[in-house]
Amino acid sequence: MKRRMGKCVHMRQVLSEEIEYFVCYALYLLRIEVKACKYQKQKSKALNFDSHLLVPLCKLKTALAKTQDDYEAAELLDVDIETLRQAVEYYRRKRLLEL
Repeated sequence: MKRRMGKCVHMRQVLSEEIEYFVCYALYLLRIEVKACKYQKQKSKALNFDSHLLVPLCKLKTALAKTQDDYEAAELLDVDIETLRQAVEYYRRKRLLEL
């Protein structure tokens, strides 16, 4: 069961990286000029989607209810600490999570 869950998490990570690549670099490859601010906006959207995909809100709330330690919560969610912090920041900005 643990190996299957790990495989699922790995697949979500690969998918999120591919989406980020597409959002950030596809326009460059198509030779469309993109201003720096628009590029940053696209990258931000990709990272937000990445956070939403890798750390669903219901699972994040459950993990945070079980522990107050960020590292334990990241381990429960099977993500790295940076991804967890990005997800928490994303959900706070959207006012879906209050700590």
